[in-house]
Amino acid sequence: MATTTAAPERALALHEARKKSMAPDVCPGPCNRTWRNDPQAVPPRYGTPTWCASCAALTGHCLREIPEMIAACHLEALHRTTPALERVSGTGSPTAPGETARSIAQDVIRGLLEIEDDTRGLRRLTPVDRAKAMREGTALSRAIQLLDTHLDWILQHHPATGDPAGPGQSVLAWHRQLVRYLRRDRHIEKYQAPCPRCDLIALVRYDGEDYIECLSCGTLLSRTEYAERARNCAQGAPERGA
Repeated sequence: MATTTAAPERALALHEARKKSMAPDVCPGPCNRTWRNDPQAVPPRYGTPTWCASCAALTGHCLREIPEMIAACHLEALHRTTPALERVSGTGSPTAPGETARSIAQDVIRGLLEIEDDTRGLRRLTPVDRAKAMREGTALSRAIQLLDTHLDWILQHHPATGDPAGPGQSVLAWHRQLVRYLRRDRHIEKYQAPCPRCDLIALVRYDGEDYIECLSCGTLLSRTEYAERARNCAQGAPERGA
């Protein structure tokens, strides 16, 4: 995640001035996945002013899930027997039991602490003295709490929020990495009505999630929105591209 280095106040002032003179940005979240791959396929969705409400809600949900998945990675590191196919990148040697789990957890925690420090600097909050010893769980919990509290500002006004490796995109990428490593990426419920945006039958709901997601274009629907979509389709009036 690209962090602001020298003169954070100047970087933030320049960013805010630019935002005031521009129309809302195309949302950098997963809702525009299809548009980024093929701009002619569907129209883009715009943020308010940077991230749209659906992608912002998804990012907050993913952020709050990370501590539990980090704990699961630590348990994996303690008790797991490394599968035969797990190898150190670039070698034919198997990793030590739990090495991958520990590496993933440490990378995610390190990244979250960097975003926390960056946010504290940009918002002129009390900095954390990283030279002082602190338990990993305490540091992670404090980072998650601060990022959750300031998430709207981070997604809408952070100078790097629209970058491919910005803070919101990083949170979503780390969450996906943890979900895949812990083998929690199996959807539990498929929906028959086509997606209102790409018109494909690719809507699913994952275990523990309240929203319904299109596997093709990343559109997010609440259950109420899906029920309305299903009624429209049953009546022969689908809202394509909505």
